[in-house]
Amino acid sequence: VVTDAFERWAEVAGSVSVSQRDKDINKGRARVINFLETLTRNLEKSYGQKMNEYALKPTGTNYAAGNGGKDPVPLSVICSLAANTCHEIAESTYSWWAPQRKLSTTTDDTATTSTVFKNEIRNFYNTCSRNNEGSPNLILTGQETAETIEASMEAQVRYQQTELASLGLGGNVRINRADVVWDQIVPGTAANPGDAPANSAFLDHDDSNLDEEIAFFLNTDYLKWVAHQDRDMVMTPFVDAHVNGQTASSALMLCMGNLMCTNRRTQGILYGLDVSAVTY
Repeated sequence: VVTDAFERWAEVAGSVSVSQRDKDINKGRARVINFLETLTRNLEKSYGQKMNEYALKPTGTNYAAGNGGKDPVPLSVICSLAANTCHEIAESTYSWWAPQRKLSTTTDDTATTSTVFKNEIRNFYNTCSRNNEGSPNLILTGQETAETIEASMEAQVRYQQTELASLGLGGNVRINRADVVWDQIVPGTAANPGDAPANSAFLDHDDSNLDEEIAFFLNTDYLKWVAHQDRDMVMTPFVDAHVNGQTASSALMLCMGNLMCTNRRTQGILYGLDVSAVTY
């Protein structure tokens, strides 16, 4: 089944400025560092962190992009807790557009052995694979859940030096085809969200009511950041500005695109994970 998907261009911009004085004292033989390059690298790192926040932003029942409608679509819209509209396709009308969802057996401090927890992770991996459209290749979760997965598989774990590991994304534990990685700002839920939570049950990573974690099971064959060819994290030239007696040069880093999913039923969300209840 094929239907039309539609999404607006998201826009993100960041600026870097350097005063004429700083340029003057950081040139020639007396220069200790390339000040302009350092500022640009800092902007790139801040930019990456901001894009990360956009991707992992928790959303309520009706997603509305902030920034005048220009914020990117987060993973919590693509892998929602409840039925929603994603890329302007209504899941309530097209049931095949729903992602896979499962409430963890560890919810609300239910004692669970590491074997049961490990089997649940594997079972949900297979659930996301059962439509013969590929399998998840990335499991993204919080730190505690990633550590619990690693501990539950310790006797069988294999460590591999891949690009993900070199980027510092976890120890690169693999479940079948999927690398397990964690991020500290992955959203979660309150305690015992139940079998049918609303999308408003998503909570930010630093919300005082957050009690249980979630895990996104992602198939990146159907998940892509679509970038505009002229604004794919590009830097504009530095422009000298002389305003109100100030002398400085400024440049912008520009991005235009959005996070798009072409097959939601290959994506999944396992929620209600209270890994403190897992015993070994």
